[in-house]
Amino acid sequence: MKLLGTGNGTWAATLVGLTLLLVTSGCSSKGTDSKDIAPSANEDVALSVASSLADDNGGIADQIKDIDALTRPTGLNPIGKELRQLGWAAAAPTYDPQTGTWEWEFSHEFISGSGKYHALISRSYQWRFKKNNGNPQIAYIVGSDTAYSIELTIVHGDGHHRTPHLSQTLTDLTGNFVATGTNTTTVTVNGTCSRSAVDTVSTHNALRSLNHHTALTLTNVQFRRAGAVDPWESITGTITGTFTADVSFTSGAAYSERSVTREISVTLGQGQAIISFNGRSFEADLLHGELE
Repeated sequence: MKLLGTGNGTWAATLVGLTLLLVTSGCSSKGTDSKDIAPSANEDVALSVASSLADDNGGIADQIKDIDALTRPTGLNPIGKELRQLGWAAAAPTYDPQTGTWEWEFSHEFISGSGKYHALISRSYQWRFKKNNGNPQIAYIVGSDTAYSIELTIVHGDGHHRTPHLSQTLTDLTGNFVATGTNTTTVTVNGTCSRSAVDTVSTHNALRSLNHHTALTLTNVQFRRAGAVDPWESITGTITGTFTADVSFTSGAAYSERSVTREISVTLGQGQAIISFNGRSFEADLLHGELE
């Protein structure tokens, strides 16, 4: 697979280049997804979903890491993040004592894997620490009270990331997560997440652009809090959802457009995600979102 490029300018250049290819192609057909249009369609869906789950890409695993960070003394701040995250921009979180809600807007950039993986993400978060009786408290630990649960809301998110096989521009992200058992070693997370993005994938001598929406539901997803390993390495559980996309496919002089819908199921464990749909399964790692 070919690396599409680096730097913020490349995202725009890639989309412009794709548009020119589509306008000038010699033949065009439009319809729904079928096996004779693009044999790589399922692989593209799996790669896009894997990218939306991964830690380094600001995916679900990254949100779970943020929940874990809320249970640590450093909390959600740059000090508590890995050294691979190079750039941060954030004001201090604000607290509303009437609702017991914290709010924080931040952005950060990181590069890992010898520069092969790059992400710049912006997020607007709200969270609440809850006592055993369901009432909010100002911090994870207040006196002798340790929060039994944490509610994390993604009000908005955007940004972009790049891997050797995919580049994504995230246009919108929302989510609601409830973490229970936060006073114990094993935390259980339930909730929903919605992502809208444009992915550009280059494989099999063809260029595809997926303008997609992914709706995910987390069911009893668990991780080990403040453990010896990163949270993404200990995540287990199931994620289900729906992936829909308008796909532009270009190969040589041929061009086609189609819509794709997949009902997906993801099984998490040992730092991996098994992504299943249409009777097929794909394995991906939860750190970078690469297919195995």
